[in-house]
Amino acid sequence: MSDTVSVDSHHHLWTLTDTNYPWIRERIDAPGMRELARDFHASEFSEVMQTHSVARSVLVQGEPTVEETDEMLAIARDNAFIAGVVGWIDLEKEDAVTEVERRAADPLFKGIRLWLLRNEDPAWILRPSQSLGLEATAKSGLGVDALLRPQHIANLSRMLEQHPDLRVVLCHGAKPIVEAWSPSGDEFRAWKNGIATLARQGCYMKLSGIMTESGHDWEPDDVRPYVEAILESYGPYRTMWGSDWPVINRGGGYTKWLDAVREITIGLSSEEKSALFGGTATEFYRL
Repeated sequence: MSDTVSVDSHHHLWTLTDTNYPWIRERIDAPGMRELARDFHASEFSEVMQTHSVARSVLVQGEPTVEETDEMLAIARDNAFIAGVVGWIDLEKEDAVTEVERRAADPLFKGIRLWLLRNEDPAWILRPSQSLGLEATAKSGLGVDALLRPQHIANLSRMLEQHPDLRVVLCHGAKPIVEAWSPSGDEFRAWKNGIATLARQGCYMKLSGIMTESGHDWEPDDVRPYVEAILESYGPYRTMWGSDWPVINRGGGYTKWLDAVREITIGLSSEEKSALFGGTATEFYRL
């Protein structure tokens, strides 16, 4: 089948302690968040993948620590279905260039994630202290996952003007607020124009995480305008499907998200579906 998922481009695994993954504890009373307040291991995700005939995955950073990145790489070495890891590097540290080079030498380390939405400084991505690290990242060929909200788009665009050789993929559709926006409203139009600007600058897009905070009652037509806007700017050859498991359990679950995207993209050709559901991720992350 052309819409069989050969690569799930975005999922997480974690073992909770009293101190890690603070974003879970900080929002524990938000709808569905208590469902995430437990351990999620590779064995459980492997069963999810088998249920949906998913071949490979990309394991993505969930907190900005060296320890988690080391743990993810260890998990990937023990689980052949994990084709690559997107980890974390502090690009403002003095040893950032050396650290980028060290991580890039690991064949399982495919990219770094920039947490724009967790940083209190909206211009954080533009700090000169990160320039050498960003230059090293571009030179290394590693991918960059940008975790951002719509209000961060302009500064990311400015950063890309300074570092045009970076290979960037936007996580979760740049986090549009589906449950609060109308496709005819100003917020939707601003988001659509913003992601189109980043597409013209060469970015890729992850079709993931869009319904994470929308509860379980949403329908495919609720997300259709967002999927169509993404494909209009990025096309299937620069868009990659991802589950955002286990966080997607807050928004209806793996099956509902995958089935919705399949329904919305039914008009794509076989080649386009193959790209969307794995080929684009394979190319971007050099799996």
